[in-house]
Amino acid sequence: MVTTLVTPSRARTIVRLLRVTDKRFLIGSAIVLVMAIASFVIPAISPYGPNEIIPQDALSGPTFQHLLGSDDLGRDVLVRVMAGSRISLGVAIGSGFIAVLLGVPLGLIAGFSSGVVDNLIMRPLDVLMAFPAILLAVVIVAFAGTGTTVLIIAIGVVYTPVIARVMRATTMASRTQTYVDVARARGASTLRILVRHVLPNSIGPVVVQASLLMGFAILLEAAFSFIGLGVRPPNPSLGSMLASERDFLAEAPWVVIAPGVAVMVLVLGFNFIGDGLRDALDPLGRARTR
Repeated sequence: MVTTLVTPSRARTIVRLLRVTDKRFLIGSAIVLVMAIASFVIPAISPYGPNEIIPQDALSGPTFQHLLGSDDLGRDVLVRVMAGSRISLGVAIGSGFIAVLLGVPLGLIAGFSSGVVDNLIMRPLDVLMAFPAILLAVVIVAFAGTGTTVLIIAIGVVYTPVIARVMRATTMASRTQTYVDVARARGASTLRILVRHVLPNSIGPVVVQASLLMGFAILLEAAFSFIGLGVRPPNPSLGSMLASERDFLAEAPWVVIAPGVAVMVLVLGFNFIGDGLRDALDPLGRARTR
């Protein structure tokens, strides 16, 4: 019977993932969590719907009735920002999940196999990485159409090569370790070695990269919605709010500042999470940068 090897490296990786106390990670997690909760709670308890038009309140400033004011159609800016943040978080998490789901096995197989298999997997991904992310996503959206689901898939596919390359690099470093040789000597199959030994010891940098990519995904979603290729109206989106209300910036700055700040806060939260995870999983790297 083949026993599972719990290597010191694997154990340290698991412990660090479960016990991250870096201040930036905690701050970033708090930011994302608060925004996530608010994006569900505020639209649910507000007397106004995100698309409810109140003509008499058009472009009214922040009041107790509309805490962040209203837009040119009298829609509550706070409710729309929270509803748009919920969509942005969904796109970020969904696209990150797709990128990890596709990129991790590709990078794992390529890094462990090397040679012909490595080239067959990585060269097409290198071609995808040669295109700017937003251009490649535009091509996918142009063929598949607009909408939140299409946007999630497009951004996930765009970032798959990034995850795959990170996974490949860490796998190539792990495959030469002693615990892999010991597992082979005990008769473990290649699949078991990959899943039970190499993957847990290689996944740390991928987790860091995925959290950072989620921040970029929020920016991409806002950019696509800004140019009309993202979330379909009348669903609110932070990018579409910036696009439709930019003409009123001088007259009613709150209609643009609110969604802009929401984008900034969400991206900042994911960046803090990524930085905290990076330092927790690579303390030697953190020490070298000091």
